Amino acid sequence: MRKILSYLIIVVSFFSLSSITAELYAPKRVFEYGLDFGAGVSNNYFTAAEFLVEDLVIDLKKINSEMPEDGLTIDYEVDAENYFSLNLNESFRLKVFFGLEGSGYANVSKDLFKLLGEGYKVGTTEKIEVNSYGDLFFNTGFKYRTKVKNYGIYITPTYYIPLVFMADTHGKVTYSSSLSGKLQANAEIPLTLYSVIDLEDIENFDQNTISSKVSEAVKSGGFSVNLGIERKVTKTLDMGINTQIPIIPGTMKHKMEARLWGYAIEENLLGKLDETEYHDYDYGTDDPVYSDANYKVHKPFKLGLEAAWRPFGNWCTIYPSVGLVIRNPYSNDAVSYGEYSLLGEFVLFKIVGFKFGTSYVNRVFNQSAGFILNLRLVELDANVSFRGADFVNSFDKTGASVNIGVRVGF
Repeated sequence: MRKILSYLIIVVSFFSLSSITAELYAPKRVFEYGLDFGAGVSNNYFTAAEFLVEDLVIDLKKINSEMPEDGLTIDYEVDAENYFSLNLNESFRLKVFFGLEGSGYANVSKDLFKLLGEGYKVGTTEKIEVNSYGDLFFNTGFKYRTKVKNYGIYITPTYYIPLVFMADTHGKVTYSSSLSGKLQANAEIPLTLYSVIDLEDIENFDQNTISSKVSEAVKSGGFSVNLGIERKVTKTLDMGINTQIPIIPGTMKHKMEARLWGYAIEENLLGKLDETEYHDYDYGTDDPVYSDANYKVHKPFKLGLEAAWRPFGNWCTIYPSVGLVIRNPYSNDAVSYGEYSLLGEFVLFKIVGFKFGTSYVNRVFNQSAGFILNLRLVELDANVSFRGADFVNSFDKTGASVNIGVRVGF
C-alpha cells in the first residue's frame, strides 16, 4: 500500500507542471443516450482454423509438446451498459448508467495432454487438475466530472449486486495402472455457486414473487467508488490517474453445492479375445444441495495511469494506459495482476474514424480493430478483437470478441 501511495504522489506532483485543463475523453454531444455491448471467448492454444477443415487430423503428440505449461485455459467475458449523459460545460458533466459485467475461466492442467500424447507408465499414479472461476455483476451509478482550477476531477459512486459468483474451484482426476494390467481412473470436481436469490426456487418465480426476489437482490448489493484526476502535461499530452475502491461488499445469501464425478476400470484388456476382459465405468452429477450463506464479494480494487496524446490534432489520438488490479480484495482469495492497453484512434472530418489497439485486460490479451461512424445525432462505434490467454496466441485466432456501441443525442 505504501508503494501505491508513493506512486499516486509522484504522478499528482507531475501533473502540477502545467496549467491548462485536460480532458482525455471529451464528449461529442450535450445530451446523449448510449448502449454498449461486448462479449468474448478465447483459449490459449487451439485456433478456429484447425477445426474448420475438411479432414480433421488430431496429432496428440504435437498438442502435448506445444501445450503451455499451465495447461489449457478457456475464458469468457461479457459487458453490457445503458447510460444517459448531460454535458453542459467543462465544469458539469453527468452520466447515469446501469448494466452487467461478468468474466470467468476454466483450466485443465497439462497432465491431461501428457497422458493423451505420451500414454501412462505401468505401476504409477498420476493426477489431472481442473480449475474454474466465474462471476456476474449488476452495476448502477453515476459519474460526475467537474473542473477545479486546471484539473479535471471525476467521481463515480457505484452500487453493484453480485448476481452469481463461483470462487476459484479446484477438482482433480486421478488415474493409475498396476503390473497386473489393471487400469483405474477417478474424477471428482466440486462446484460451489453463490447467488443473490435462491436458485432452488427459481422455477416457481411468477408475478407474485418476482417483486420480493428483486427486493431481496437489491438489499444484497455492495458499494464502490471510482475517483479520477486529469491534467494537461504538454500542449498535445493529457494524463490522468484513476482508482476503483471497493468499500462495502455485496452479500450472497444463497449457496448451491454439487459434485461432478466419474470412474472407469479396465482389467485384462487382451481378454477381449476370449471374453475374460472386465471393465466398468460410470459418471454423473450429485443432486445439488441448497443452503443459506453469508458470502461477501467485493468488486476488484484498481489503480491506473492513462493518457491521451494528440500529436497532430484532435483527428489523431493515442491512448496508452497501465494499471494494477486486485481481484477479491480484503480476502484470502485475493489475486493481483497488471493490465495495459494502447489504442490509436483516427477520425476524418469528425465523421468517419478507425481505431486499432493492443491490450492485456482481465488477464486476456486482445488485438483489436474497429470503426466509428458519427452522423452527429447518431453514432455507431464497433470493433472486433482476436484474443488469447498469452500474447503470441492472441494473434493466432485462438479467440475473438465483439464490441458494439450506439449513441443518440444532440
